[in-house]
Amino acid sequence: MVFRQVGFGDIYPETPVGKVMAMIAGVCGVVLIALPIPIVVNNFSLFYDEQKRREKAQKRRQKILDKKKAEEKSMDVYEL
Repeated sequence: MVFRQVGFGDIYPETPVGKVMAMIAGVCGVVLIALPIPIVVNNFSLFYDEQKRREKAQKRRQKILDKKKAEEKSMDVYEL
């Protein structure tokens, strides 16, 4: 393969075989970077949904505890 230099140390292929290999390398690089993105997004979505579910359950528990405390406090007033 023959490469030409263009000023700042950059080189590019000049022959058809070199151009085909450069195209394959470019496509493989894009695919290599793009493949893990849906996996990361899906895992984030699952984690986010689970976190929201936990927060909702915690709020429900807190509401129940607050209600019980209010009932106990009202009963204490009647006992006096």
